[in-house]
Amino acid sequence: MNVDILSIKKLSKLSLLRNLSFVALAVILVALYLFPFDVVTNFFMILLLVMIYAMLSAQYLQQQKRLWEHLPRFRFMSWYFISFSIIWIVVLLVLAVFSYSVFENIPLTLAAGSIGIIEVLALFWIYSYRLHFIAVKPNHIMIIKKKMVYIFPESIAEIHYRNDILIFRLKNEATVFVNFLEVQDAEKIKLQIAKWLTDQHLNVDTIIEALKEKHKP
Repeated sequence: MNVDILSIKKLSKLSLLRNLSFVALAVILVALYLFPFDVVTNFFMILLLVMIYAMLSAQYLQQQKRLWEHLPRFRFMSWYFISFSIIWIVVLLVLAVFSYSVFENIPLTLAAGSIGIIEVLALFWIYSYRLHFIAVKPNHIMIIKKKMVYIFPESIAEIHYRNDILIFRLKNEATVFVNFLEVQDAEKIKLQIAKWLTDQHLNVDTIIEALKEKHKP
């Protein structure tokens, strides 16, 4: 797959540590609410955990950027991911405002506001550096979003194409959707996928023709 396995493992480790740091922050917030220390101690405990989360988030995104920066790819940002991210950010920022103005809870204000800002920067970074993407390689198709998906010709059970959505049903019973309305330069990636399907000698001539429809003379 021409991907550094050690880099993938490091990426997975950073993702796990990042998630664990967020859980630790949530647990400490609950603990401080139930058994509070003085204001200064509470503030610096939360600040330390927020800084750890920010550092791990930055390393995770930098590792993704380094891993994929030389790979020809097309941005693939799902509407679900964008919508969920925006809702999550709004919830965090609203929580920060209410925590400060209504409840006067400084630790929760600091945590919610900081995480909200970090998530805004992360979403901008993911979009700018195309960290969610689709790429066509000679022997597989890569789809990298929240998870890494590799589609090999021998793993495909069925392929369907309707309403500008390409659907791969795999032999392991997984289903992968490619909504071209969510993909950068959709017509270019359609041609690449059509060529890939042709090169793999998959019996899907109707789908190949449909993918190439707009480019017929």
